[in-house]
Amino acid sequence: MLNDCVVAWKSFDQDTTADSTINAEYIVVSEAAKETVWMKNYIQELGVVPSIAEPVVIFCDNNRAIAQAKEERSHHRSKNILRRYHLLREMVGKGDVRMDRVSSIENTVDLLT
Repeated sequence: MLNDCVVAWKSFDQDTTADSTINAEYIVVSEAAKETVWMKNYIQELGVVPSIAEPVVIFCDNNRAIAQAKEERSHHRSKNILRRYHLLREMVGKGDVRMDRVSSIENTVDLLT
């Protein structure tokens, strides 16, 4: 969302089978973050929205997926996730993305699943 307006949305089938809800959420958040950061950088290059310099906020209703995104290194819980999805950790670490908790009831994204 930008200025309380939806800018883009996407629905896709995961090409990887997730072996847990946490991993499924992490994969989806990673894909959303990549798309959103790209869009933010594009809008920033155009110079039409001055406040776009703030980090992208990604809302997630899974505490463990949020913790996994903030974890700087891999551990046994994330060993089954393909490496390409761990770009999310780098984006969080660099400050391009901020992960915030949202309750499942208030999570409007779940309406589309």
